[in-house]
Amino acid sequence: MEGASTTPSAEAAARAESSSKSSTSGGSNDGLRMIEHDDMVEVWNKRMAVSSGEPSLDGSGLASEDERAAFSDSEVHRGDVVPEENIAKQVKGPSSDALETECAAETKARTEGQQASGDHGHDHHHHEETSSSDHVEPKPVEEGWEDVLGSGHLTRQIITEGEIDKKPRKGQYVTVKIEDTLTGVDSHEEFTFILGFGMVIDAWEMVVLLMQEGEKCRIRSSSRFAYGEYGSREDPVVEPNQDMEYTIELLSIGDSPTYMNMSFDEFAAFVNVLKARGKYYFNREEYDKAIYVYKRAMELRDIEEGDVPIRKLFSTIRSNIAMCYAKMGDLRTAKEEAEAALELDPCNVKAMLKRAQALEKMNEFEDAVDQLKEALAVEPDSPHITRELNRLKVLLREQRAAERELYKRMMAGLDDPSVRRNRRMSFQMRYLMLSFFVVMFAMFFHFLFKMFREG
Repeated sequence: MEGASTTPSAEAAARAESSSKSSTSGGSNDGLRMIEHDDMVEVWNKRMAVSSGEPSLDGSGLASEDERAAFSDSEVHRGDVVPEENIAKQVKGPSSDALETECAAETKARTEGQQASGDHGHDHHHHEETSSSDHVEPKPVEEGWEDVLGSGHLTRQIITEGEIDKKPRKGQYVTVKIEDTLTGVDSHEEFTFILGFGMVIDAWEMVVLLMQEGEKCRIRSSSRFAYGEYGSREDPVVEPNQDMEYTIELLSIGDSPTYMNMSFDEFAAFVNVLKARGKYYFNREEYDKAIYVYKRAMELRDIEEGDVPIRKLFSTIRSNIAMCYAKMGDLRTAKEEAEAALELDPCNVKAMLKRAQALEKMNEFEDAVDQLKEALAVEPDSPHITRELNRLKVLLREQRAAERELYKRMMAGLDDPSVRRNRRMSFQMRYLMLSFFVVMFAMFFHFLFKMFREG
């Protein structure tokens, strides 16, 4: 475990290495197949094209590691890749943004009321944000416990006061000691993580943001802010919908990493930890959370035009975001994210496949075929891309044949004798109506002219 005095760039890699672990969700999926690559584990559902018999672009039927590589990020230079260990194992329900906003706003309002009545002697610092409460059913709060959210679903009781005005901020590393006082399976003697990136369960993050350095407190959390409805099937093993209780001590507050001053290897190591966390949420089908983590990674550093390694690294992240949106059924955004990935790295075959997949599901087969031709130009020996291209060509021919048949039926309808007869009758009726109005108009003017002369 590195101390808080470690330099920011070294701290980003060293601390990440000391606290990074990815876990995959448990359970089985009948009729589905798990395919794992270096970035994602996707559940592939075999979906065949009726006419071609080939597996679809969603990745089913990948026969070899070479074909699976089309879905990986292995072409990106990773430097000293961080082992994906403890950091990516804690889970929560709703998004961190909404929860942190809820925590900050509700705690701020509560603390202001306490200060006005003189209930507490130490000052709390809070974020100036608005509430986005999820309107959950409130729970009773035991006397002597502080209601963090105002709903009773996350409470704390201070055991030892910390140093006044020494609180962590989002973006800083913190080192904590955690004791699981309820189940005993989720205790950590020293655990270092960075705040504001969704790297731990929400109960820890929200409470630590309110703590002073050196402070020790008990917390009680509903499962919603702990391991959620999924629970955890690996270290630690936590049942679904399990409420949790902890004792947390904030041992130290570190500096925020200076991302722009990091070498590429240091920065890539830090980003890979975030990617591992995003992958974890993706595997649990918490796609909105995965998107949140990936987008936080994209915000860390400006993308220079000639910085090829960074552009490739961020291109892989954009590809992962596209995959998440596709899983959520937002095909338009998935296509846009894949296109953004290709702007960063025009040779990102994974992004090409994601864009082609979105186009296929939107029935834009011609564009999908063109995209796969570009992918094949980058990887001409890929049997998977070749099969996908052939399959989509079949679908495109079928689509064009259906369009020609529809046009032919429309034209045949125009030549039908009954259609011609109806058109002729319709023309005659319009002619009669026009003649009637012309006669009536002429009679009206004749009547007016006659009245004018007699007057």
